[in-house]
Amino acid sequence: MVSGRPLSVQDIRLANGSKSTSGRVEIKVLDTWGTVCSDSFGKEEADVICRMMGYP
Repeated sequence: MVSGRPLSVQDIRLANGSKSTSGRVEIKVLDTWGTVCSDSFGKEEADVICRMMGYP
């Protein structure tokens, strides 16, 4: 959740990757794209993002 509201799939993208399944996770909030950065963002969180985007 961002700003107290759930995100929808179109609010998430991968940017600057060498293919569609790789890249930097970005989210869109109030029509502005920003990066997700956290020292605690790991494989479990990445797996959730991938599932939200329709990847296995």
